[in-house]
Amino acid sequence: MLPFLKKDMTVLVRDRTELLVLLLMPLILTVILGFALRGMMAGDIGDLDLRVAVVMEDDADAGVEQIIDDLESAGATIDRDSLTDSLSEAEPIQIYQSAFESGDLAEMLTVEYVSKSEAQDALEEEEVAAVLTFPDEFTYDVLQKGILDEGDGGEITIQHGTENQFLSTIFEDVVVQITEQFNMELAISQIVGEDAIAMMEQQPNSNLGGLESVTDQDPLSSIQYYAFGMAVMFALYVASTISSKAYLENHYHVFHRIILSGQHPLKYLLGKVGSTTILVFLQMMFLITIASTFLSGFTIRGMEQWAGVGLITILFAFCVGTIAALLTAVSMRGESEVISNIFSFGIVSILAFVGGSFFPTSQISSVISEIGNWVPNGIALNAFLQWTQGLSLQFITPLLWKLVGLSVLFLCISLLVFPGKKVG
Repeated sequence: MLPFLKKDMTVLVRDRTELLVLLLMPLILTVILGFALRGMMAGDIGDLDLRVAVVMEDDADAGVEQIIDDLESAGATIDRDSLTDSLSEAEPIQIYQSAFESGDLAEMLTVEYVSKSEAQDALEEEEVAAVLTFPDEFTYDVLQKGILDEGDGGEITIQHGTENQFLSTIFEDVVVQITEQFNMELAISQIVGEDAIAMMEQQPNSNLGGLESVTDQDPLSSIQYYAFGMAVMFALYVASTISSKAYLENHYHVFHRIILSGQHPLKYLLGKVGSTTILVFLQMMFLITIASTFLSGFTIRGMEQWAGVGLITILFAFCVGTIAALLTAVSMRGESEVISNIFSFGIVSILAFVGGSFFPTSQISSVISEIGNWVPNGIALNAFLQWTQGLSLQFITPLLWKLVGLSVLFLCISLLVFPGKKVG
């Protein structure tokens, strides 16, 4: 098999144009995408001017008084004044207002509290990007569900403008995040039950919980994301390149001469796996090393983290090698280069999209994100990101086993499809 490895490596090195594309193009795209989108990836949205209107149809104080009346009617032993103060500080609407006025969000968000008709006029005149409406009895409905576990909870509505879809979508995402956080805290209080009421009476300013990062790493940078994203995408092109050259070898009877020389045909196929694996490994490590050395915002810390990156790269490179073997087997079985071209010009782009090479698929669709968790480049990308963000080996082990499983599957199919000793 070693002679075949040497042959494939020599052929590709001689094709300097192809080699430069495979090495330099992912680096160029990493720089372009990384710096162009670094603000959005880092959550730096302070330069945006997002104006929204808020319609307040609810009477929050009345909702608090009503829920306390319900608690007393249910026979709960409470200190009305203390609980009123506690619930007033934890009013759902106040949670939203506090979030709008805090941190980076306050720098990019301008909120106007207006009537329903004024909000509609502002939306039609494109003075605001969206309208957020808190309906009547919203506070009561939320607290009734959270404290008494009755009713369906409260609902807020967001009306989007026709010309500012991008900004209104950002605002909707903000509201969704605030809502999910608030729902989580309500769920905790619901589980605690009556103890939560007692705690709120005794410590009206206490919080139900908080957030703590599971790693001590800096937030993910766009350079780091796209370095890995481009690396796993362009690795797939190596597979199509190797299979295309295998087709040419078959077309010019190189493969036939190898068979006539007494070499087992499977050595030829396994040589494609080995050469692709080596080329992908060198290609990816080149890109990752250059990015971590010369590009700001991307650092791999210590030998342990480098070892993990190397392990992920080797397993993914081998998986790409088995894809190259499958493409080679299909091309030689059908004596056509069509499958390699389709893979290169179409399938790679689809895999890159669902695998998250262009942007995180979680921002698009949960379905696409789930598909991305089962394609080789998506699995490798997730493993790289989780490992370099400081998660332990046990978190990425399932991803590594997925790569191994796909590699075995592709290799088995390749061995079944490969034409074997057929000549001519």
